[in-house]
Amino acid sequence: MQLTASEPRGEGSKGRLSAWVGQEVLEVDFFCWSAAAHERALHLAGFDRVSWIRPEVSDEGTKLHGSALWRNYLANPHALILDSVAGPYPGSGMAN
Repeated sequence: MQLTASEPRGEGSKGRLSAWVGQEVLEVDFFCWSAAAHERALHLAGFDRVSWIRPEVSDEGTKLHGSALWRNYLANPHALILDSVAGPYPGSGMAN
């Protein structure tokens, strides 16, 4: 996988992901948005709770390749998982 950008990284800057899957190359354009921009958009769309899940390395991955291999990626992952929930908190007595 390779990530490239033709402009400096900033709010809304465009990049391209190229991924090699066997003999095929998958190319996808993407846009960089800050966590704050994502959270604002989600709150405006009615989501109450937003949390970010960072990647983790399995014990097997660490044993196979050592922790040094993963250090840069874990500090600068290409993607994060976003967990977001709309509506009242469970047990609040309010209907969903």
